[in-house]
Amino acid sequence: MQESGFPITVVGAIIEDNSSEEKRILIQERIVLKNDDTTKDIKYHKTLEIPGGKVELGEDIFKALRREIKEECNLELIRVLENKSDTYFNNGDVSEVFYPFCVSQFLEGPYFTFIFRCEAHGKIKDTESAKNHRWISIQELKELIENNPKKIFTPFLGPLKLYIKSQN
Repeated sequence: MQESGFPITVVGAIIEDNSSEEKRILIQERIVLKNDDTTKDIKYHKTLEIPGGKVELGEDIFKALRREIKEECNLELIRVLENKSDTYFNNGDVSEVFYPFCVSQFLEGPYFTFIFRCEAHGKIKDTESAKNHRWISIQELKELIENNPKKIFTPFLGPLKLYIKSQN
């Protein structure tokens, strides 16, 4: 369901942990709050997702990424991997060109999601909108997507499949 007459911008964070023998990413269980409880949204309750959320009006995309990571899992963003961005100044205006890992469009929204590969640190904590955080290996993620794709929050399914391909 569209919330306004305009597309809604979202950020998503594929948070990598390279500290073990096998690379892992953070996944979490999506919690649909009662005030968000529409027939459409409730089907995503307890699906698995990566941290992310809406970019606020006028908010810098990287500040939104940092804020969403903190709000959803209590981690501090260390860095965006492969972060390439350029800032341009012209006629008193500023624009930024950035290169995320990928961009996806959820046609039910419409939501445009900018997905970034990141590193973060801190103590993971459940929040009101995300619970049961856990690190999952690339192989486990691949098996989960192959055997039970309905368990993944639909807007993140394509980007996670792309991420798996990028790791081969």
